[in-house]
Amino acid sequence: MTTVWFVDKRKLAIGLYTHAVWLMLFPMVLVPYSDIYVLPFVALLILCYVIISTTKWHIVLKVGISIIAGLTLSGIYFLKPSAMIPIIAIFVVEFLHILITRNNNQKIMLMKILVVTVFLLTAGFSYQLGNKVLQNQTYMVIQKNRTLPPIHFISMGVSGDGGYNAQDVLAMAKQPSQAAMSRYSKDKLVERLQQKGFIGYLIFLIHKQDKNTSDGTFAWLKEGRFIIDKPAKNGVKSVIQNIIYPSGHYLSDFHFIAQFWWVMCIGIISLGWRQKDRLTAVLRLAIVGGFLYLLIFEGGRSRYIIQFLPIFLLLTVFVWPQTVALIQEKLSWLNVNKKNM
Repeated sequence: MTTVWFVDKRKLAIGLYTHAVWLMLFPMVLVPYSDIYVLPFVALLILCYVIISTTKWHIVLKVGISIIAGLTLSGIYFLKPSAMIPIIAIFVVEFLHILITRNNNQKIMLMKILVVTVFLLTAGFSYQLGNKVLQNQTYMVIQKNRTLPPIHFISMGVSGDGGYNAQDVLAMAKQPSQAAMSRYSKDKLVERLQQKGFIGYLIFLIHKQDKNTSDGTFAWLKEGRFIIDKPAKNGVKSVIQNIIYPSGHYLSDFHFIAQFWWVMCIGIISLGWRQKDRLTAVLRLAIVGGFLYLLIFEGGRSRYIIQFLPIFLLLTVFVWPQTVALIQEKLSWLNVNKKNM
């Protein structure tokens, strides 16, 4: 909401309603998982970008914000590397903006160079420090030679619905080295692509994109078995548990409402194409980047979208007026017909 306040205070009301509804329909927040932990970091990174790019704050304050952004990016890397996609979108949009506008104001350019330099140095230093801490910690033994190679997740992303594949994981455990893991995954990837063929792979990607984005509950109760109790019989606790528990009386109602909310958000974003500014360009590009990542790597379930939810929520808020205006414009013929009657 702080980001909305900095961008356009007039949209605070719709922002509050949007985020409030989302929180009421997001029981996944109860699950201790990296997708959940990274959410505030992604939101903070976008806030830092908004402050640096839209405010007239003194350069010293913007440098301070760039330090926070660098620390935030480092935290995102250690929690969920794929959630770094928004920073790629930011750099791409800002670079294109410089090329298109050809702003030769030396003061502005020097300020941007300073902010970016401080940001990169902070991110690099905090990464080195965090990595050193991880290497020297004794709480958990990490076998670096058993780290799964990236191509394993690409290969797994072409199997089944494009999601987790237990057989692939077991096969990785049997490989004697990382090199053997990479060779096995590469062979499996080539085999799966050859079986599908070009057209078959395109059809598979459409199917996988549907699996990645279609579930408004974000795979609630579809993984794990972390709720085994039955709902309470009385009180507010009983109502909440009957809505989200596997044996709850209102679980199907929750699924319907959550799905309706998600379709509404996607619809608002899709119809808000008239909203054109740097921030919405960054958010749209980040969403496209997230989609592409999930199509290439392990996906196949809407749970993987959780890490990008701050982007979806902000874009829903920012394009809302344009979406409403477009709908009103397209339905204006109804008012004309009423007057003629």
